[in-house]
Amino acid sequence: MLTYCNNFVPLVQLKTINMPRQARKTSGTGIYHVMLRGINRQDIFEDDEDYMRFLQSIDQGTL
Repeated sequence: MLTYCNNFVPLVQLKTINMPRQARKTSGTGIYHVMLRGINRQDIFEDDEDYMRFLQSIDQGTL
């Protein structure tokens, strides 16, 4: 069964929303500062395994 939200707006009626800022430039040194924060300070990672997988993906450049 399909259900629809009461405030459904067809995509053709949506206006283009500008991003709050431009994308950051690529670092010349290859060094970046990464910040992660959940909404309402919610945990980002469920457990240590999730956190380690994230660190490995950064190290391998697969993000």
